Amino acid sequence: MSRMSLLRGRAPSDTWAGAVRVVALHRPVQVSLGSEGKHETKGTRMIGFEISIDGQKACTAGVGDLGVVSAIASWVRRVSRDPSSGTPIPGQFEEELTFHVGGLAHDADGAGVNVSWLDQSLNVGQRITLTVVDTTQVNRPRTRHREDPALVEHQKREYYERLKREYGDV
Repeated sequence: MSRMSLLRGRAPSDTWAGAVRVVALHRPVQVSLGSEGKHETKGTRMIGFEISIDGQKACTAGVGDLGVVSAIASWVRRVSRDPSSGTPIPGQFEEELTFHVGGLAHDADGAGVNVSWLDQSLNVGQRITLTVVDTTQVNRPRTRHREDPALVEHQKREYYERLKREYGDV
C-alpha cells in the first residue's frame, strides 16, 4: 500500500524522531460495543491489525482514534529456578515462545484501558500473518483492565518524589 493510499481522507501532521519520519493521522473516532463481539466506530475508519496464525484468522485489533495497538512475538530462554528457594538449577532451562496482541485504549473520561486480544503459545514452524487494515470494525478485546486514576496519580507522585530524592529539588 502506498503512503498516499494510507493517508487517504486523513489530515496528517508530520514530525521527526531522530532519522525516522513519524506521520500522525488525525481522525475522529467514537468506539462503542456493537453486536456479535465487534467494536463499531459509527462509520469512521481506523487502522487495525488483522492477525492470522497458520492461515486461520485469530482477530482484528484496533482502538480507534487515540491509543496503541501492538503485536509481539517473543522467545525467552532462561535458567530454571528451584520453586522453594528461587536458586538457579545448573544445566536446566525454561523456554517460552509466545505471541501477544494488545494495546492501550481510553474510556470516555480519559482513563487508560489496557486491552488484549490474543495471548498464545507458539511452536516452531507456525506462521503469523499481520495485515494492516483500514476498517470500521474490530474484535472485542478478550481482556480489558481499566487504570485506576487515583492509583495512577499516586504512582506518579511516588515517582516524582523518588526523582527529587535522587536528583535534588532543582
